[in-house]
Amino acid sequence: MSSQFTSRRTFSAEKLEALRKSMQPLEADYPDICVYATGSLGRLEACKHSDLDVFRISCAQRNKSSAAGDLTLLCALHQESKKLGFPEFTDGGVYLKVISLEEMLKHLGSTADDANNYFTARLLLLLESQPLLNTTAYATIVDRVLDRYYKDFSEHSSSFQAVFLVNDIVRYWKTLCMNYEEKRNLSGLTDEQKAKARVKNLKLKFSRLWTCFSLLIPLSTNLSISQSALR
Repeated sequence: MSSQFTSRRTFSAEKLEALRKSMQPLEADYPDICVYATGSLGRLEACKHSDLDVFRISCAQRNKSSAAGDLTLLCALHQESKKLGFPEFTDGGVYLKVISLEEMLKHLGSTADDANNYFTARLLLLLESQPLLNTTAYATIVDRVLDRYYKDFSEHSSSFQAVFLVNDIVRYWKTLCMNYEEKRNLSGLTDEQKAKARVKNLKLKFSRLWTCFSLLIPLSTNLSISQSALR
């Protein structure tokens, strides 16, 4: 079993390095946009059958003129993904729109948090992500998100507890469970759809469980854990 983990970690590292190298020339044109991988590649557990799950977040103010550049970056990302043998992006890349960091932080906890996919992008950033484009922007985004969760720390440094972050991780885990039940209970599933549902169940029991509770456990047992320890 350990050899399987080692081989997947090596495979993931090679794919990440190839993606970073191929996308590096784009950094000069997109200095404020971070592209990061999540899923099995983000956890360093990918294999030849794995999808490429990515998010794009911008540190800069977004406007209408940004759309053309966003599309160019998306096309480049798609091209490099195909070169490395990854399957097509889920639902044609509908989840790959550029997310504004300022909007994400502004709407944290609101109904827009879920509706605009900010919640998922933020939690996966903290729980299982690897930067592909612009590591400087990636570090900035991680720090800004953690700052939001730790906004009361400076005034309560001796007694601060990361309850807000713990609650969001728990909420994300419950969301995963609800999404699984919604898909599992659809009537008239084909054998192929049933097989995919079993795979989702397996992922829920292991990789997604580990993703959430690997951070939830230390936070819950030591709620005063520092922000710097989470970076």
